[in-house]
Amino acid sequence: MYMLQSMKIRILAGFITITLLVVIINTWTVQPKAGLNVGLYTAIITVTYDGGAAAAAKVSFKVNPTPEAAPSAKINYADETLTKLKNGNYVFNDISGTVTYGTYNINTSWFGSTVSIVKKGNGSTTTDSDPQNLNIPVRLNAPSPGKTDCTTIQNNNGSITNVTAAMEYSIDGTTWTTFTDTSLTGLASGTYYVRVKATTTAFNSENATITIGSHNTVKENTPTAEIDFVNETLTGLNGNYFINGSVTAISISEPYSINAGWFGSSVSIVKEGDGTATINSDAQNLNILARPAVPNPSKTDCTTIQNNNGSITNVTAAMEYSADGTDWTSCTGTTINNLTSGTYYVRVKATTGAFKSENATITIGSYSVAKENTPTAIIDFVNETLTGLNGNYFINGSAAAISITEPYSVNAGWFGNSVSIVKEGNGTTTINSDAQSLNIPARPGIPVIQGENETIDGASDGSITGVDNTMEYSADGTEWTDCTGENIAGLAPGTYYVRVKATVSAFRSLNAETVISTGAAQTRVLNVTAPTFEVADYGYTRPNAETLIIQNSGNSTANISSVTLTSGDITAFEIAGGVTTVAAGDSISTWTVQPKAGLDTGIYTANITVIYDDGKITAAEVSFIVNSLAPPKINNVTTDGSNNVTVNLNRPQQDNAVLIIAVYSGDKLLSVKWERITKSGEMTINDIAIPENADTIKAMMWNGIITIQPLCEPMAITKGSAEWQIS
Repeated sequence: MYMLQSMKIRILAGFITITLLVVIINTWTVQPKAGLNVGLYTAIITVTYDGGAAAAAKVSFKVNPTPEAAPSAKINYADETLTKLKNGNYVFNDISGTVTYGTYNINTSWFGSTVSIVKKGNGSTTTDSDPQNLNIPVRLNAPSPGKTDCTTIQNNNGSITNVTAAMEYSIDGTTWTTFTDTSLTGLASGTYYVRVKATTTAFNSENATITIGSHNTVKENTPTAEIDFVNETLTGLNGNYFINGSVTAISISEPYSINAGWFGSSVSIVKEGDGTATINSDAQNLNILARPAVPNPSKTDCTTIQNNNGSITNVTAAMEYSADGTDWTSCTGTTINNLTSGTYYVRVKATTGAFKSENATITIGSYSVAKENTPTAIIDFVNETLTGLNGNYFINGSAAAISITEPYSVNAGWFGNSVSIVKEGNGTTTINSDAQSLNIPARPGIPVIQGENETIDGASDGSITGVDNTMEYSADGTEWTDCTGENIAGLAPGTYYVRVKATVSAFRSLNAETVISTGAAQTRVLNVTAPTFEVADYGYTRPNAETLIIQNSGNSTANISSVTLTSGDITAFEIAGGVTTVAAGDSISTWTVQPKAGLDTGIYTANITVIYDDGKITAAEVSFIVNSLAPPKINNVTTDGSNNVTVNLNRPQQDNAVLIIAVYSGDKLLSVKWERITKSGEMTINDIAIPENADTIKAMMWNGIITIQPLCEPMAITKGSAEWQIS
């Protein structure tokens, strides 16, 4: 047995490459590589052994191309295409075709036959596929729908009948609409196509062609318009007509004026149908003759100051002339004499068979004499006059001259217009001047004002708003006062006039008028409210004076003539004060009432009467109670432990009675403080020294501090283990 020492693979001439074979060293095998292209692969395997001996063998491997997958096309009956095809080249019934986007249009020759579909190989790695034999169903015959023709002039009530929801229709063979019933109405005349719709298993049918006929209508009579050459109108037209193809019909009642653009052309006239029984007529083509040529007359100018001997020459009896272009006079010869200076018009007259010509314009010149100087009137806007005029003048073409000595009032009708002013010539050396065209500005607009009525009769507080400092106002239309702000205040009732003031360059406006009415009747209603005094004990300290509230609920100021005590215990009170006016809706608190001092026990009541405005009265009741005193007594003593002692007591009658607080430690007096007693109830002595060693606080009521006369039993509190308590 030989041991293999080494192995070499040598490639002989004509072989491909060593990399085509893999020598598996481990088991000494040979294997073709994966992914080789189509072709025949051959190699020589050489084994060298025993120091030079060799053995060789030939190995080969053939890669054949694979066929394309057989097609599995599906039919899309609605789109009439084959789907589910891979993109690429195909043979359909021996005819080559290319598939993109997976679809291919069905050839009309395929309907009702079997189509062979072969996917072409790529020529290298694949060969042609096996054929798919696909049955293409036959297309259905066209349906047999019925129809009704249009029966109205609008041609919009035709219909298609004998159809079903399985069918659809089109007016152009491209866009289709499904039927929703057995018929379709409201159709215009014309051609329609009907077919059975495609389903998921059948193609749409062949088209049935339906022609819906138009309604046979009667045309209007062709117009027979005639030309009236003299009046330049058309006669014989009554109704609605389309002229020269106008978009909308024109309503015409004879005579109808000939349009300036028609001369020398043919005009198309169509009578409009009535929309029900008739349609538009045929056109009348009416020839409108051109105007004759404009004449060429001559003229002679005026040679006298009267300017009345001018003439027009080179005319004939076939012509006419006018001084204003409106009123015309026939020429009776070859010359027209005795004409004043100015502009004249000459034309060839119209006849029964020809239009008048366009106008020739002739200007007969004036005799050259000196004109008066053109007036230079100036407007005085403030006085509304014209200055700078002295003499005779024609104003706005007046028939006779007006004698004017400045200033001359501006006529009311001139505002906003131009005024023509001509100085009259003297008839011998001068003729009338050229006109001064003087613009008379319009008045400014009438102010828009608002009058506010007087609030209260006699207040004279009316006002006018909507004004400014360009305006003035008057109460009589004669005397005027400048406005100084945006309103006029302090006005009495009456009629007022407001206008925009005149300036050096603008007239005043017309008057705006407003009426300020008298205000509401004056009312003054006072009400007085008396204070409430606390109940006092006998021997009281006189209470402070309290305010009387006097309120005016009227709309005018009230004047107080007196505030007095008028009934009851009038000697128990005193009234004081001084303000005697109360504004509308306001109140005063300048009057006071005060119980007198030293009153005995009892209830004191008095009426306070306010008299105002010549006898009007309002009143209020005031009262004050003085209670009798209980026997003097100390009812309770407490302390807050912080140098303050409060005592509840019945006040004695004596005015000089005092409350004395004494602080002890045993029998030793540590501190003492007193205050005068002014009322019953609680009374606090503040800031009395209560040392830490104090054990007793005694409250005493004495008749003064000089006589040292006790008025009642004293009361003491002692300090227990924690707090003060009555001993």
